[in-house]
Amino acid sequence: MEKDAESVYLFLDLLCCPFVDDFTKRKMLGDYLSKFESKLDANDYSFEGLLEQLSQTYWFIKWKDVDLIKSLERKALKRPY
Repeated sequence: MEKDAESVYLFLDLLCCPFVDDFTKRKMLGDYLSKFESKLDANDYSFEGLLEQLSQTYWFIKWKDVDLIKSLERKALKRPY
């Protein structure tokens, strides 16, 4: 992720995607923090609070009320990454 912006965009979209279960989101965020933010003190942030904030922010795809089939048929969901 540190050399590939596309991976960061996909990561952020997956964290807020309602089709990805909470277990997977926790695992992804935990893996990210341990690999890229290992110098952060766990006492400085709330993991659940961080996950909640990232999950409620629309990054590149607005997932609320999205009709994926219709969007794909119109080709409105072009590859944003």
